[in-house]
Amino acid sequence: WPMPRPAPPVSLRPRHLSVTEIEKLIRDPYAIFARHVLRLQPLENLGGAVEPRLRGILFHDALRRYADSGERSLAAVLQAGQEAFFPYIAHPDVRHFWWPGFKRMATAFVTEDAVLRTGIAASLTERKARLGLVIAGVEHSLRARIDRIDVSQRGAARIIDYKTGTVPSARQIETGLNPQLTLEAAILRHGECEGQPPAEVEDLVYIRTSGGRPPLEVFPLSAMKGLADVRAVAEAHLAGLRALLERYLDAGQPYVPRAAMFKERDASDYDHLSRFAEWSRGGT
Repeated sequence: WPMPRPAPPVSLRPRHLSVTEIEKLIRDPYAIFARHVLRLQPLENLGGAVEPRLRGILFHDALRRYADSGERSLAAVLQAGQEAFFPYIAHPDVRHFWWPGFKRMATAFVTEDAVLRTGIAASLTERKARLGLVIAGVEHSLRARIDRIDVSQRGAARIIDYKTGTVPSARQIETGLNPQLTLEAAILRHGECEGQPPAEVEDLVYIRTSGGRPPLEVFPLSAMKGLADVRAVAEAHLAGLRALLERYLDAGQPYVPRAAMFKERDASDYDHLSRFAEWSRGGT
């Protein structure tokens, strides 16, 4: 059974994608084909199991509530967490694992947040941003929902992304396999962002809010090898995005499955549709 290589008419191909979908287009193009051309959405788990991605959603929602509260204390973080987790707290995974992990993370977060806010004029959370692009005469758009933007007294910005899962390595970011934050920086510089005029981005930061051991870790990209000049990397990734989108304006460019998965054993939402278990045994 051969690997599928769908190449739909150019007129049916998506032209409006999010920064996370760009990573999907790089790593698993077939998933973009299935979602945007065939318009197929993954079904939720059956049998009452909570979706793993819900954990990240709850942590993000709690930290947004905390930021919006205007109060800066451990009690405020825990109150925000209780509000976010309450609708799901009856589920054993949420009650016995996710919520205790959040409480561990909250203690570390308050200390780190105080450091991050030093010298900051404004801190914006969950902001929608958009960048219009014209590729080979065809209009495209790139959108993002930025977790947090810290604006310094000088007007420079720092973009922060909260992650409950694995943080990409410096190499994965530098090579463009994980361009989420760098593309967000390009949008903030060249596009539109609610409540924030265009700004130069001086740093990009991942904060791993896992609640594990350790409960919180901070990864500034400017401190990673090969990423010290985040502005230059962001511009390079924007140029790479233009080239990528232009490639998919070629009618012969297929959407192949699992082109550059994070790990070979990782599952795609559309492995069953691409019949991965069958064609992977016999090559491509």
